Amino acid sequence: EVLAVTGTVVTPVVACRSRPLDLGRDVVYEPDEVAEVFSLSVAHLLDPTNREERIYENRGKLPVFHGGPAEIWGLTAYVLDGVLEKLVRPCVGGLEASEAPRGSGS
Repeated sequence: EVLAVTGTVVTPVVACRSRPLDLGRDVVYEPDEVAEVFSLSVAHLLDPTNREERIYENRGKLPVFHGGPAEIWGLTAYVLDGVLEKLVRPCVGGLEASEAPRGSGS
């Protein structure tokens, strides 16, 4: 569980897909809470040129991901960064992002 600065407790869920993600069919979201839905490959997210650390007042240094139609920041970036570092990087070992196994994206 992750505690958001708003006090909301968020439970991230990680899953593997056997087929590509269809954003229009497979993703259900609350339009009042989500501005935009898009996907980026795991290889893209692992590429250090697409990630920066930004300093936020009273929150410290937090990750921000670039390369999609919008920045990924805030709680989403924080949770995503943890998943990439604790689950994904150990699985792909010392591979560079461009060498990540096919099927690891989406």
